[in-house]
Amino acid sequence: MRVVFDENISYRLVEVLRLLGEADLEHVVESFPPGTPDVDILVSFRDADVLYVTADLKNRTRPIERIVIRSSSARVVVLGRFFSKLTLFDKAAWLLKHWRSLRANGEVLRIGQIKEIRPGGKLI
Repeated sequence: MRVVFDENISYRLVEVLRLLGEADLEHVVESFPPGTPDVDILVSFRDADVLYVTADLKNRTRPIERIVIRSSSARVVVLGRFFSKLTLFDKAAWLLKHWRSLRANGEVLRIGQIKEIRPGGKLI
């Protein structure tokens, strides 16, 4: 399964994971121009096995995005409010600590399912 990180998560964090040997990772700016609407990105996952990681909590509440996610082949993990309050260094530390759990739990979500992850690494 390919893991795609939203633009609101620094590409540097993706690079750190790659340097540590993680495969099948992509940052949206590698495939889409900066500022591409989430709906356009999500539509592109229709026939792809994707885990989409975002810090945009509104992906859970915007009706059009929920519809597109449900009709796509993506599974979505939303990093909770806590994540945006962290420094880049603390984001990297959190991601490294919880990466295996985040990926494993994200991969077993149903297609079209959206879950939020809490500071302790639990999906809700």
